[in-house]
Amino acid sequence: MGMILAISASELETMRRAQQLKPRPPARDGGALPRHDGVAYYRRALEDFGAMLRGLDYRSAQCLNEALATFFLMVVYEQQFGRHTSGMEAHLRGLYAFLATLFATKGDSSWAARVPLLGQQLLLFTMYINLNLSVPDSLPRLWREAGHKTSCVAVMDQLFHNTRDALRNMWTPGYPTEELVDDISVSRPLQFYHECCVLKTKLLLAQHDQSAGAGDEAAWQRELDQIGRRFQDLLAVGRRPDVDMREHELQAIQFAVAEYRSLAVYTHRLFCSSRRSHSCRDTCCRRELLAETLTTLRRVIRDDREMAVRVQWPLLVLRRYMESEAHQLLRGENIDQVLGSRGLFHHLGPLWDSRVA
Repeated sequence: MGMILAISASELETMRRAQQLKPRPPARDGGALPRHDGVAYYRRALEDFGAMLRGLDYRSAQCLNEALATFFLMVVYEQQFGRHTSGMEAHLRGLYAFLATLFATKGDSSWAARVPLLGQQLLLFTMYINLNLSVPDSLPRLWREAGHKTSCVAVMDQLFHNTRDALRNMWTPGYPTEELVDDISVSRPLQFYHECCVLKTKLLLAQHDQSAGAGDEAAWQRELDQIGRRFQDLLAVGRRPDVDMREHELQAIQFAVAEYRSLAVYTHRLFCSSRRSHSCRDTCCRRELLAETLTTLRRVIRDDREMAVRVQWPLLVLRRYMESEAHQLLRGENIDQVLGSRGLFHHLGPLWDSRVA
């Protein structure tokens, strides 16, 4: 509860600051929003969480769910309001160390026996956020530092498949039919997004493990193309501006398409830079792919700039390789409040530039 209060209070503080930038409202509008000290709530929540961990019962599913939910909210807080990657990485390091202790406590090798279903879902979401940091090797590096023997790629994949029917399994037999139909409608976009995340993690691992580079460019391109062929219908939907679908269904597709296209750009430019060929940088960067990626991102954040946090990694790729176009995309009223004064995006650009060729 403390972490939820911290996020809510910080959100209100962000709204209050945004309100201060606008012309003073008439008196009948109620004046300025009240001040809420989100940082104070956050510090208090961290203290309470530390005390909870010291007395945690690792055999209790409820306790494990509460711990993993708090870790998730801590990472969300840093993503939304943090000023540097160090805060988020400190929480992630603690999470992965916590899991290592949990695995040592429970001898069973299956995730289902170690972590309850809700906790698995929260852990998967947390690992997605970690993967999308601008520090390219953050997830595999922190995972290894915690002493895990199983690859983070294998763990992410297992978590995804374990939790595909998480809500239905938790609510059976009372799971509503309309919710079941809704799950079906977003199933393939979620699969598409996950496969892109898995491939991205493999690529980051290869970059870290091979001093000479990421390996065979053709092999990576084949794997990327195979994903594209499996989900070519979703890629086609992502190209169309006038699709008549429910908003959250279309957003799920657009998020996945943005991830795929930015991964294609990142992969291609990675190998271009390894060849140190200026002509390759100029002529082989697939300008049509860059343009399609930019168009997809425009559609994602066109009506709601807050959606930018959901496509942070694609935006960072665009910022690295299409500096002027990315800035043009992000130009708009109060965009500094959305992506600059709040959230890691504004502060990660220089770090990203220093880590990626």
